[in-house]
Amino acid sequence: MSVNVIEQVPAVPLNPEVPLVPVNPEVPEVPDKPEVPEVPGAPFEPVTITSQLDVSIDGGCDPLYIARRMIRMATEDIGNADPRALQLTLNAWDVQRRLGPPEGELALAQAVVYLAVAAKSNAVYAAWLAAREVVAAGGSEPVPIHLRNAATSLMASLGYGESYQYAHDFDEGFVPGERYFPEAVGEHVFYEPTERGLESKIREKLVYLRKLSAASDFQRYEDDSALEDAEQNNPKTP
Repeated sequence: MSVNVIEQVPAVPLNPEVPLVPVNPEVPEVPDKPEVPEVPGAPFEPVTITSQLDVSIDGGCDPLYIARRMIRMATEDIGNADPRALQLTLNAWDVQRRLGPPEGELALAQAVVYLAVAAKSNAVYAAWLAAREVVAAGGSEPVPIHLRNAATSLMASLGYGESYQYAHDFDEGFVPGERYFPEAVGEHVFYEPTERGLESKIREKLVYLRKLSAASDFQRYEDDSALEDAEQNNPKTP
């Protein structure tokens, strides 16, 4: 005896208690995109930069080498104007190393586009080169004695760490008038942040801290006897 299985399954009735989802009348219409003024010459389209990535990979260039060069761009040409560029590029390199194509190549393309539109600054790179020149010209001066760690009683007896100022005992977590260069080297300003991207905020902070330092009664190397006055005038000093 054959059984018609289809006839044995009852039809599932529609649930009358569940209303149909109405069209949301409160969703505003998307405004038209504002007109972009015409710029003479070819328009800047960062996605076209991926074509150069495609050409390099198609020509046999190792994608990991491309990722390495992109990391250099993130540090040399973008720097602290947008520190996210370095992390994104490192992530793309990691995806390529772990998974290979096509996922890795897509991650590289994403990073390339980000590098193209990120705020640019070579201030850190310029500071690094300037610092290397000073070191090369003057040799390696010893660490200032007030910054040395007195790990032994002998070191303590030699004055290591004497008059060291702990930054967290001061307002702003900063010791106005302190010096970290060796006295023989003098003071140098290597890093001059731009006013682009995050560096604009870093610039504001550096200007503020330098003003605090210049206005401080305590100036390292000029008058170490002012240490006691600096500690007494600082409200956070125990």
